[in-house]
Amino acid sequence: RIQDGSSERRIISELPVAEPAYMHSFAVTKNYVILTEFPFVVKPLDLITKGQAFIKNFSWKPERGTKFIVVDRHHGNIVGEYITKPFFSFHHANAFEEGDTIHIDIVTYEDASIITGKKLHVNSSVDAICPPCLERFSLSLNTGEIVSDVLLPQSNEFPRINEAFDGHRYTYVYVAGLSDKARKLLNEKTLYKVNTTTKEILT
Repeated sequence: RIQDGSSERRIISELPVAEPAYMHSFAVTKNYVILTEFPFVVKPLDLITKGQAFIKNFSWKPERGTKFIVVDRHHGNIVGEYITKPFFSFHHANAFEEGDTIHIDIVTYEDASIITGKKLHVNSSVDAICPPCLERFSLSLNTGEIVSDVLLPQSNEFPRINEAFDGHRYTYVYVAGLSDKARKLLNEKTLYKVNTTTKEILT
């Protein structure tokens, strides 16, 4: 963290791991930092010794599941590590607390093929890769139970919300729709406005 009026960075917490996971973003609520550890991991020594492109050193290990690591952002202690189904993601939309439950909204992929390139070809459809959907994971800190619910099943990416609601309960999220052809992924002109409470979708 960086305190107001300071440029000094201070470590909140340290989480040693044997095989670091690919991590593009994370979630923050009023009291917690939530790290989403996908089963897309690397052996650190391979990065030094194998002499190949960075991402080619990573392996998809779905048997590990995806782990939510909840850190107390005030004291740095690990509240818990909670495992759910395996999935991959780049972007978190938001997260917020409701009683003892943390809701985490993420654009999820079934696996990491979108980044490994194994299924990504010019003539591939998004569905052939593994269509990303906007999904909410509700994690009970009391029981450790995780329930998931799809908020937007259509292929989408790059979620944005009103930043005044970062880490708090919110209603609307905007996401870019993805084309059905890989070569047009970033040229699609669809924009979805999703009501996270009612699941109403405006296109």
